[in-house]
This record gives sequence, structure tokens and C-alpha cells, in this order.
Amino acid sequence: MTDKPTFRELCFRFGLAWSNREVEDEVLLNIALLKPHFDIILAAAKEFGIEKLLSSWDKVQKACPDEAAYARPHTERMLTNIERAIEKVRAERAAGSPGESGSGVLNNSRHC
Repeated sequence: MTDKPTFRELCFRFGLAWSNREVEDEVLLNIALLKPHFDIILAAAKEFGIEKLLSSWDKVQKACPDEAAYARPHTERMLTNIERAIEKVRAERAAGSPGESGSGVLNNSRHC
């Protein structure tokens, strides 16, 4: 089994930032939210947590309203799907369900 690419690796692979390998994660996250690709958003959620993504999305919408308007339906759908997956896993764990039913929700984008 191979490791999944990190958030940074995906950002560079998809060309969100290619000339500055030292770019800060916060900048990459803002770009990723404005140019949403599910694998990148999912990797960011796994690495930084959904709360960080939601907070960054709020800031990006205020700072870049025109760009955010274009990305909004896609970005918000992705964030909502990730939130639902997280809630499902938490509910299953709280109910004492076996780990198999929810264990891969955030490891396989087809489940989100």
C-alpha cells in the first residue's frame, strides 16, 4: 500500500504553486480553496482539520469576493461532504460500531 500524497505535494502536482517551493501552507490553502480540487481539499482537511479549512474559507471569501464567488459552489460542496463524512465516523464511533464501517471515509475520496 502506498502512502497518499500530502497536501503540499498535491498542490504542487496540480500546479497551484510551482515557482516557490517555500510558499507557506496558509497561502497554499487559500489558493486551494479558490481553485478547488477534491483530493487537495481532502488532504488539507486531514492535515489541518476541517475547522481550519472553514475558517480559512471565511477569510478568503472576504478577501477575494470575486474569485470566491466562482469557487463557492464547488468549495462549499466539498467542505460539506467532508464535514458529513467526519460526522458519520464520529457518530459510528460514539455508537460503538465496529471500526470497519467508517474507517476509511477520510482515506478514500469515493466515500465523501
